[in-house]
Amino acid sequence: MSVSSIDLINQTEGLLTYEISYNGAYQKGELENALVRTVDAKRVQASSIQVTNVEQHVATVQVATDGDENPTTLGNRMLRSLQLNTSAQTATSETSTATESESSEANATHYQIDFVQGEAIENLRHPPSNYYTPDKLIRYAHGSTENTLKRSSDGEFTTNDTLASAVESSDIVVMSNGTARVSFRIAEGADPVTLTLASYEKPGPVWSPTSEANQTFIDANIRTFEPGGVYTLRVDLPPTATEEASG
Repeated sequence: MSVSSIDLINQTEGLLTYEISYNGAYQKGELENALVRTVDAKRVQASSIQVTNVEQHVATVQVATDGDENPTTLGNRMLRSLQLNTSAQTATSETSTATESESSEANATHYQIDFVQGEAIENLRHPPSNYYTPDKLIRYAHGSTENTLKRSSDGEFTTNDTLASAVESSDIVVMSNGTARVSFRIAEGADPVTLTLASYEKPGPVWSPTSEANQTFIDANIRTFEPGGVYTLRVDLPPTATEEASG
């Protein structure tokens, strides 16, 4: 797989969409891993990167970012990195070395929090295996010990209209005591629903489907809730390096 061009096709607040033209056989894992290395930089402040569509040798990629990097400059940097990484899968180039040295939140502990319908998944896997599907995922949040809430779902995420009408939730909140919580109500007339708040430690600040299997399950709070009530679920977040060292 060799990359020939990258074009910025859409830009909204916090979300950049690119089209990547390539030759040869499509390699999803190779592409996502190379992109993760590129966007993990202080100026980019990316929290996730995902290939959303592949058609006729063009891959559509979405990058969630809170940084001040110029989107065109970022596209050029991704192109250079991909051209180097897809031709020889080493990280010895000037681009990859610079990216590592400028890695965002390099010493932080990173985590993901998911509020979902159903049971917790302790061993997340790349789709189509074990993962939270859009119809069950109500809210999510990503953060770290340096940036407690780097990115979270804009409102309720679920594509399940029945679930969305039954559960009215507020934002996931990260507490100063190393826990996270979400509060919600179950609508009158709805069926009882099993809900879970789960936390995971991430290997780095940038989430991608390919790296999901590298997350470590930390905690989950699972209960079945009756209609008409207001409830809160809480979970522990991963310990910091300091806490691990002293434990």
